[in-house]
Amino acid sequence: MAVSIKKKQQPLAVVTTETAYKNKVTSSDTKEVAVGPPIDVPEPHATVGFQASRKISDGNYGSFAVGVSLCWPCSPTDAALEETFAKINQWCDDKMQALLTEGQK
Repeated sequence: MAVSIKKKQQPLAVVTTETAYKNKVTSSDTKEVAVGPPIDVPEPHATVGFQASRKISDGNYGSFAVGVSLCWPCSPTDAALEETFAKINQWCDDKMQALLTEGQK
């Protein structure tokens, strides 16, 4: 009898904020953020990743960049890859919009 091997994996997102002056990064802050409870990951599995970033000028020869990336494990089938990509693409888009909205306050 075959036994399916599973392991727990914590889904993480990486949020990076950079500040630049005259196109040179002057500060950078990167942190990993848990995006849910640990999940069972079947073996073998694939990992799908998505990254979004935006550089914004401050109007005084300076700029800052906001970025979000997320990697998520899934089954290595075409359907699961497509579904996972759509899910993490939407998650990154929502986070970017929230960060950009927060930055405008």
